[in-house]
Amino acid sequence: MFEKFTERARRVIFFGRYEASKTGSTTIETEHLLLGLIRENPNLFDKIPNVKTPEFRDEVYPGPNLPPVSTSIDLPLSNSAQRVLQYADKEHSALGDSSISSGHLLLGILREVASPSAQILAKYDMTREHVLEKMKQEPEVPMDAGTGTHTRPPAAPSKVWHDDDATVAESVRSHEGHLFTTITRFQTVADGKKVKVTIQVRGPSGMHEFETEFDIPPGTTGPG
Repeated sequence: MFEKFTERARRVIFFGRYEASKTGSTTIETEHLLLGLIRENPNLFDKIPNVKTPEFRDEVYPGPNLPPVSTSIDLPLSNSAQRVLQYADKEHSALGDSSISSGHLLLGILREVASPSAQILAKYDMTREHVLEKMKQEPEVPMDAGTGTHTRPPAAPSKVWHDDDATVAESVRSHEGHLFTTITRFQTVADGKKVKVTIQVRGPSGMHEFETEFDIPPGTTGPG
């Protein structure tokens, strides 16, 4: 699944893991994914003007905050957060898109209706229709003018190669005048039942890394 993610969507997972470690959580919850989305793509939330304020952050994750968890410790996705990723995959397939974007992840959170994140978004009248409109206005991958669907993104900004039994993807992006390099490594483990994902983000402040494992849904093979 993760090879289908756009670069922004991968950074959402990375930031979600960062938010989890910062608050001392032992799992990545939907609230952490939502905070990661706000950090990476706040334009999706224009219905919530104060989305980047400390007050809204406290509403999303009221705590209590525990001592931070080391970034070297593996933090798994909670069952709820795993369902969000599965919903995002279903949304991208249903919409005929070639990649899973940050918008699809937000649609996945909205579908996890019992989660605190979905309930907070509902409180602010965030709807699927609003997210779809924002995705059309600011697509993360080019759109085909004839069909109105997203086309496969060009290969130039990224490179993908195989390293022993792993698939590695590297991309370089510029943000506010700074270059960031993201390296994502996918490796099938546990007799083909799980995929191990390692993400490294290198920027002006150094390198940050996290690692986690996800169950491979029955009927699929490999990390793709």
